Amino acid sequence: MRTPSKASNKVWKEKAVLRGKQLNRAKQELKRQKLKATKWRSAYYELKKAQSVRPVRNYSYPLELIWISILMHINFNVSLRGVSQSVVKLGELYGLSLPKLSHMSVRNWCLKFGLYCLNQPLAKGKYVLISDESIEIGRERLALLYVVPIEIYSPIEPLTMEDVKVLDLGVQPSWSSAQLAQKIKHKVKAYDLEIVYGISDNCS
Repeated sequence: MRTPSKASNKVWKEKAVLRGKQLNRAKQELKRQKLKATKWRSAYYELKKAQSVRPVRNYSYPLELIWISILMHINFNVSLRGVSQSVVKLGELYGLSLPKLSHMSVRNWCLKFGLYCLNQPLAKGKYVLISDESIEIGRERLALLYVVPIEIYSPIEPLTMEDVKVLDLGVQPSWSSAQLAQKIKHKVKAYDLEIVYGISDNCS
């Protein structure tokens, strides 16, 4: 027969073991909850970052909406007025209260982007030259000089917009062969290009 002290010690030990198990389960649950909280916190900040917009100095509109405006007009052929109206609605999705966007602002953004692309240097290598003097702007004639990297040339596949790079352009009443040759030589020397052959539309 057990003494009262031994019986009480056994009960205490059983309670201590049970309490230890409960604390261990609580610690494991707390650890799981912390991991969940960390996961959801990271997901929240990633979503918030994805939804944030980047301001552009001296512009009322953020970079993302300026870029989507350029993309809509140039790549998807949406009219300037259509873009200006759509972008204001897109701004509302970001929770932005934006001023009315003029279609001329969209036009200026597209022109500035075109100038930026024109000023990007071409990679050194071999190219095919395409000369186009068929576009008239009022009484003046636009000369466009394109180049296509020779390594993507295919005799059976048509060129895409991504294949063609603008070498140079210019506008004046008329173009002589010497003037076009001078423009080509200047760019070829500046970018260290090799023109394998050229194609023209019977221009100068």
